[in-house]
Amino acid sequence: MYAGSENGTEDLFSNLNSLEPLYFQLLVEDPHFYNYTALPQISASEMILLTNTSDWNYLHQNDEVSAADVVTVRQEDLVLETLQQNDVLEITDEASSETIQKTIYGNPQPETENDVPPVHIRSLQTGHYRAWHNDAEIGDSFYHFNIEIANNCVGILAIDPALLQHPNDQEIKLSAAFEVRKVYRKYKIIVSPQNAIKITIGNIHEAIASGQPEGTQPASYTNLGEEQFMGDQKATVFIAPKPEALAQYNDRHPVLTYSYPDPVSNTTIRTETLKLPNPGPETLEEYITPAGEKAYSVTMIIYV
Repeated sequence: MYAGSENGTEDLFSNLNSLEPLYFQLLVEDPHFYNYTALPQISASEMILLTNTSDWNYLHQNDEVSAADVVTVRQEDLVLETLQQNDVLEITDEASSETIQKTIYGNPQPETENDVPPVHIRSLQTGHYRAWHNDAEIGDSFYHFNIEIANNCVGILAIDPALLQHPNDQEIKLSAAFEVRKVYRKYKIIVSPQNAIKITIGNIHEAIASGQPEGTQPASYTNLGEEQFMGDQKATVFIAPKPEALAQYNDRHPVLTYSYPDPVSNTTIRTETLKLPNPGPETLEEYITPAGEKAYSVTMIIYV
């Protein structure tokens, strides 16, 4: 957003202070965004709301988008189960407390819920509201958006123009940080039955991160044993010792060790290593740790 004047002396932001918030849908194009990102759990009547504040840094209340940024959303009219004659239904603007809509119920007690007049939510403009029944709040405050929310909308961005002026006239750059989901890498190693020689699976070790002291021993994966896989095949299952951030690109690859008899000398055992590809985000699934804690894992199947 840019503001300018003819003579350069006018307060460029004075006219922005009276503007209402600007709302934008945050659309996600990566189909695996929800796999990469540890978003707070929300219900069908909730949405993540990001908004600018006076600190000119982030668009959320904590260091990362969290449950504190989840708000209630009402897109449909609100129907109360029971109403008495002369009951008052009211909707107020959350920021100004101004009454936006007021209805006095003056008919006899209705016999069915369908006869109860609704609180008209769908006619509201986009904004932040609160519903009242006889001066008592109906649930929490809520947001209403008078536009169709896209299926790939991860949240709503609300910009308050009055907070766009930095005291030092510096350029304002607002950013949102999402928590990266941490997952356990899991590998299922299958020795192909077509092999002419017997292959023995050893272990999987983590790649040593750059900058580690010389002589650092790589961490070993845990061998979870064998499991049946696709008919009569068996897979040896390994899982990482700790979870790591799930990233689209990762240049650290664990290493598989395996051995087999030398085809020339039956008394010699050869040992080989294989750098393994990283599992993709599309394989994300829940994983219960040995301690009974809920976690997530991604899996890669390797044929040797």
